[in-house]
Amino acid sequence: MHMLWNIVQDHKIAEARSAASRPACTITDVARYAAHLEERLDKLGLICRAMWSFLQDATQLTEEELTKRAEEIDLSDGALDGKVKRSLAPCPKCGKAIAPRHHRCIWCGEERPGATAFDQV
Repeated sequence: MHMLWNIVQDHKIAEARSAASRPACTITDVARYAAHLEERLDKLGLICRAMWSFLQDATQLTEEELTKRAEEIDLSDGALDGKVKRSLAPCPKCGKAIAPRHHRCIWCGEERPGATAFDQV
């Protein structure tokens, strides 16, 4: 019985080593993800341009005022780094934290609260 156990364990170890030596993702996976990110970026750019054109038409704001506001928003998370840090949100159903990258709670499936046009990109 002991010998059979060793054979099974050796086989499992060999399978694990084989799996560990394979890449976690392929070049095709990376290319597909890059295309997905480019699509999201294009959508976000379109939303921003549409909003800016509405604002300019309605208020006569200038590019300088837009740049100043962008810097203010950038600093809202404490760092002038060209990014806005999205935070965890509590699930309205189960109370567990929902990560910014998730649109639904991984625990109960409830939709992330407070979705905006930017969160949907």
